[in-house]
Amino acid sequence: MATSAATAARQACAELLAHGIATNCDLASPHDVGDGRTMSTSVLSRLSQFVSRFLGGDAALPQVAVANGFCHHVRTALVVEPSNEAQVSVAVRTAAKWALPLSVASGGHSYICQSVKRGSLHLRLRRLRETHFDPEALTLRMQTGLTFRDVLWRDDVLPANYSIVHGACIDVGVGGFFLHGGANNGNMLRGWSNETIVEMDVVLANGTLVRSLRHDETAHAPLFRALRRSGSSFGVVTALTVQVFSVSP
Repeated sequence: MATSAATAARQACAELLAHGIATNCDLASPHDVGDGRTMSTSVLSRLSQFVSRFLGGDAALPQVAVANGFCHHVRTALVVEPSNEAQVSVAVRTAAKWALPLSVASGGHSYICQSVKRGSLHLRLRRLRETHFDPEALTLRMQTGLTFRDVLWRDDVLPANYSIVHGACIDVGVGGFFLHGGANNGNMLRGWSNETIVEMDVVLANGTLVRSLRHDETAHAPLFRALRRSGSSFGVVTALTVQVFSVSP
């Protein structure tokens, strides 16, 4: 006898919570995670951060996840916020076990709601926030829960006089941008963002974590090319290493 979608979602939720993974099983929308902030309160908070940054004030104002008002109509079965790659792997295996569709959001900025599916186990990656700048190799490793605000506005992530290929909106997630082409104002100079990807960490459909996936690695070269050229359809990318460029002051 087939398990109903509602029962599958409840079972999946119970298993994820048992693993200590942040999971909300009662959401109306994937953009109501946490305290249920709406688009309006998100905008107000971002304005407060802007004022604090440039006019002085409380530097400890909380970071706010961007709420995508276009996607509030999409109802997921549950929303999962993994804190590390091992938890991403557990979530992927759990979705497969209970035959739940899987959707993944880095920044969740897509106005056509590409990052969310109705009735899915929805992975929000915003807790994956590690970075590493290598000044000798001129590369930057970024976990895919980061937005460009997190990268470009912080000298402790990327020092002054260095930059990466990026878009014009700082609230866009780095994962979605780099894995879906990444049109930018510097296309003629640096190319598309996905052309600057050096390596990736990715969780496969069976939950296996593949680290440092590169184009020149024989075993996984086709997977690297597929991810870099066709977006996020072949796995959950948890980290990207991209080229860094020196820029004039």
